[in-house]
Amino acid sequence: MDCADGIYIERKRGRYGGYQLISSSFLSDFGIDKKELMALETGRNFLKENKGYYLEKEYQLAVEKIKSVMKNTLEQPKINYHTKFTNSKFHKEKEVVIEVQKAICSKRKIKLQYFSIRRGSISERIVHPYMVYNYEGFLYLAAYCENNREFRDFKLIRIEELHALDEEFSLKKFDFHKFIEGSFGIFKGEKLDVKLKIKYPHSVYVKESVYIENQIIEELENGDIIFQAVMKGKPEIMTWIKSMGANVEILKPKELREELIEEIKKLQNIYL
Repeated sequence: MDCADGIYIERKRGRYGGYQLISSSFLSDFGIDKKELMALETGRNFLKENKGYYLEKEYQLAVEKIKSVMKNTLEQPKINYHTKFTNSKFHKEKEVVIEVQKAICSKRKIKLQYFSIRRGSISERIVHPYMVYNYEGFLYLAAYCENNREFRDFKLIRIEELHALDEEFSLKKFDFHKFIEGSFGIFKGEKLDVKLKIKYPHSVYVKESVYIENQIIEELENGDIIFQAVMKGKPEIMTWIKSMGANVEILKPKELREELIEEIKKLQNIYL
């Protein structure tokens, strides 16, 4: 029997000999308790339901390995997660993110064939990849775009082709929190001083959520609220406002009111 750092291994000689791990105490020495093991198991349930982590299978295997050598047994956590929307191109996204991560680690430039919804066409970009992040079940690449000479978001499933170049790039100062600061979702753009009157009972749902850090909510006696915030990303702001239908009134800015009025006119042309 051999021992190294508290791990005991038994050797068996002969034709079918080998090594056998006979001690599971080494993981306990790391201080992993039932609560921490439950966190790992709960995280596994979360990843299984959300399907947004490209190393999900590897995570599942790691949790199983840890559980197999733990002295304490754990009942399955009585908690699950429900996600309404799923990524229809998750497998494509997984292939892309692996190549992107390699380029990030090696500081290599990437040549992209990228589909732009705004342009309605595919364009070629040379980008410097900095990080990948998840937003509402989809992965995005935060990268410096040589074409636009600024940091941009690129949705991974809209990358038609990707080639890591041999050329390295020099790191620029990049703060992800400042990059997304003030954005209502994924879109950037100019800041808008938004003020909304939201009716009851929809006001209850809005009060339960933090949409942006600087939001201010004033509660009215009849259960309505006044929602105020300075935010960027007009397309997603408008989508959110339109989702509330007649339960919301735009008090400002004027441009959002006018845009909503035009949208209502288009709807009238379709349905009336």
